[in-house]
Amino acid sequence: MSADDQHTYADEPARPLDVAAGEPVGTDVPDEVAGDAPDGGAGTTDAVQTAADPAVQSGELADMVRALERFHSRAEQYESIIRRMQARIEELQADQIRELLKPVILKLASLHTEARGSEARAAARSDDLGQKDFDFFVSEIEETLGLLDIESIGVSVLDDFDAGKHAARRRVETDDASLDRRVERVLRQGFTYIGAERVFMPAMVTVYRYQGVEAVDSANRVSVAAANVSAPANHQNEGENRRVL
Repeated sequence: MSADDQHTYADEPARPLDVAAGEPVGTDVPDEVAGDAPDGGAGTTDAVQTAADPAVQSGELADMVRALERFHSRAEQYESIIRRMQARIEELQADQIRELLKPVILKLASLHTEARGSEARAAARSDDLGQKDFDFFVSEIEETLGLLDIESIGVSVLDDFDAGKHAARRRVETDDASLDRRVERVLRQGFTYIGAERVFMPAMVTVYRYQGVEAVDSANRVSVAAANVSAPANHQNEGENRRVL
């Protein structure tokens, strides 16, 4: 073998050998097989086109908007719960303070009533200076109670009796039908918390009650009936006394 032949064989690439035939095995791939190979670039292009589809983007944005709306709704509910809890805590704290100060409030209420009565008496005797002094004192008491969110219910003489605001301490009979169930006198002014539906300290009052002709006739009939019932018993006692004697 010449040197040129050796160079030619050395330059050729090595090919696998067929062990049975002793021949190199071909490595060429058929064209139809090569044509069936998957094209990675085509799949990537379809994905990009899908992502760029306006309908898909609109659907995703709509989902995001709905998710944000649900989040805001839950956040508002939580904030509402927190506000209600905070308001309840403040209310309980205020109730504790008022309960501790209740004796002071009762004393101020009594002073308020006394000062208002003194003011009326000063006005009746034309004591302008005394009337102004007592009026100022009443205003100061009301301002002090206002610091605790307490206000007067403003009960006055001849107001209609209201069981929800007034506590009747005595009944005053009258023959004037127009005065029936009206306030005759304010023994102690009533007070309530500002904005509250119920009065926490009812006004103590005396109330007029009308005693008409029917009430008098009824009382007379009761007296006559009682006398008739007691008459036989008296006769029986007299007979027993005679027998004893």
